[in-house]
Amino acid sequence: MEMKGLLVLSILALARPSSAFVAPRTIVGATGAERTEFVSLAETVAGASYEGPGKINSLIDLDSPKVVNNESVACGKKGVYCRCWQSKTFPACDGSHMNHNKATGDNVGPLIIAAKAAVEDAETKTEVTDTDIAESVTFEKNPASIVASLWGTGGVLLILLDAFRRTLPSAMVPFRAGTFTPAQWLAYGAAVAVFTYGQGVKCLSCKLAPLVVKRSCLLADSKKGQRTLINTLLAPVYAMGLISANKSRLIKSHSLVWGTTVLQVALHRGWVLRDTGTLLNIVNGGFCAGFGWGAVSLAILYMKSILAGKTPEIDAGFQ
Repeated sequence: MEMKGLLVLSILALARPSSAFVAPRTIVGATGAERTEFVSLAETVAGASYEGPGKINSLIDLDSPKVVNNESVACGKKGVYCRCWQSKTFPACDGSHMNHNKATGDNVGPLIIAAKAAVEDAETKTEVTDTDIAESVTFEKNPASIVASLWGTGGVLLILLDAFRRTLPSAMVPFRAGTFTPAQWLAYGAAVAVFTYGQGVKCLSCKLAPLVVKRSCLLADSKKGQRTLINTLLAPVYAMGLISANKSRLIKSHSLVWGTTVLQVALHRGWVLRDTGTLLNIVNGGFCAGFGWGAVSLAILYMKSILAGKTPEIDAGFQ
């Protein structure tokens, strides 16, 4: 009987994880519980109680027995594909792996595929790296990269400060004159709030500033950058994505920069608002707040990136 009990314990210890099996205190206990243990053993051998790794896919085509995607990459292009099964644009990567990694401690990243025709000769080719997607990237902190990033980011900062300077006198008129009615002050405050959020936060702080800092910091990087004479001389223009960028980035950057510029010129010359008084003061008050917020955000983000040696998380739109 004792040999039978030992045999039961040995089989159960080998067949089942230690967390699922608690050994009886005595041989008698083992033989006395042999019915329930043999039932559990049978389930284990048959696979009824097997607990394997968790389900990976919880979002994509759950009704399909197998998720299969056929994708093609045109010559001169590259594709960035999801490997975390969390992307809302599956199979294309949308950066969802960053939240997944933060929540789970995982280190999953996308699959980046480039057509061979897009690879240049060995002397001038640029590696396909995570600079092509919305992720933070480490960069070389050497004198060349610091100077290039300072010129790129500093040039854009001067542009924002110049726009702030141009709108400030008109924005300050209500404070100096003291002729605004309560309704006009309410309109002024509403304009400041709307422009600060829409232009300063959503447009300049969340989109333009990270783009400028990332492209500036990577300009002189020997492995990830696009350091050419034109890009270096026109670093502020390059940093805003107005040159040496993919089609999508060029469209977005040119629309943002030229749209804001044309609107500012139209307001300054009276093409939009013939009234050079109250209404113009209100609108310029909003523009002034937006440009000021954007300039401060850009300066702070640049200092953080330089100190940390890492770029902001944004798709820089590299070619």
